[in-house]
Amino acid sequence: MIKPRLEVLFKDNMLLVVNKIPGMLSQAGSHSVRRYCISDESIDNVFQRLSIENYLEDLKYDYDVLPKPLHRLDYNTSGCLMLGRTSRAAKQFSSALANNRVTKEYWGLVSNLDKVYENEGTITHPIALSSSGRPYLGGEQKAHTRWQILRHDPITRTGLCRFIIQTGRKHQIRLHASEALKLPIIGDALYGEGKQSDVLYLHARSLEFERFYKSSSGKAYKSQVKVEAPVPREWTKKMLECKFDDFVDNNSLKGFGLS
Repeated sequence: MIKPRLEVLFKDNMLLVVNKIPGMLSQAGSHSVRRYCISDESIDNVFQRLSIENYLEDLKYDYDVLPKPLHRLDYNTSGCLMLGRTSRAAKQFSSALANNRVTKEYWGLVSNLDKVYENEGTITHPIALSSSGRPYLGGEQKAHTRWQILRHDPITRTGLCRFIIQTGRKHQIRLHASEALKLPIIGDALYGEGKQSDVLYLHARSLEFERFYKSSSGKAYKSQVKVEAPVPREWTKKMLECKFDDFVDNNSLKGFGLS
């Protein structure tokens, strides 16, 4: 397998944040990946798919241990993925992620947006799992999603929506967007009208968290870190069609006559 380039967005002595490629497993061997992301393939072929595990040796740098992914992104979701470089870092920031000390912002292109009656709001519908493992609205597990319409194109009925999640339920944004907002993520084959081969227009745009460092004099100080991932090039044509090009990174515009 020829590995595509994986962009490292942030690196210090404890953490890495990479820009996950759409179509990459963030944790190979996940049942959810097997069941929902490659339903047309046999389980025997799951490890032939591109995985973050293909990059861990390269991401060691000068450390002796492999970095560990600290959270999951769906197979076709791109963007910020945090890895702990040591066992201590993995434990500390896994706890930070679980206790909302890391702000996770996503961007999604949503369909069926005729008019914008509300620009923002909060969805608190709980999410449960069926006996087959498929998520649905219901049950008692809290799920909290803040949303905001950043841009609206009435011609294509498309919206660029920001989502900030305070819980990490399976398929939370996709389910809340489709079932609660009635604005499915474009390309979502499970909750929308997409096909398995379509681009899923959901992107982990940023992670924001606190880090503590020591200055050259040995004095400790706190730094608020925000890591942003540019939207993938696969989004460019759709973003230009909707006139959302000011949200596209300049490198992604190369070849489209706008860079």
